Amino acid sequence: MTFNVLTVALPKVFEERLAELAARTTEVGAWVFVVIAFAAAGQVVVGLLLDRYPLKPVYVAPCSSRWRCCCSPPTPAVRPCWSCCLS
Repeated sequence: MTFNVLTVALPKVFEERLAELAARTTEVGAWVFVVIAFAAAGQVVVGLLLDRYPLKPVYVAPCSSRWRCCCSPPTPAVRPCWSCCLS
């Protein structure tokens, strides 16, 4: 379901919100391809990791790094990382 929504909505988002990034329809399509390709690559990597390792370590490692990032004070050195908690 998410993939179907993403396939329809993502070109519209790029066209309306990121007009300076992609002015022509071909550029919008190229950016959508890049985003979907990175998402697919992430799914393949996680799938391969899940084939080799148990579920818990594969999912806990990224979550713990995000939690550690969110618990640190928002100093200038960690501010870009700390902003991940706001999303």
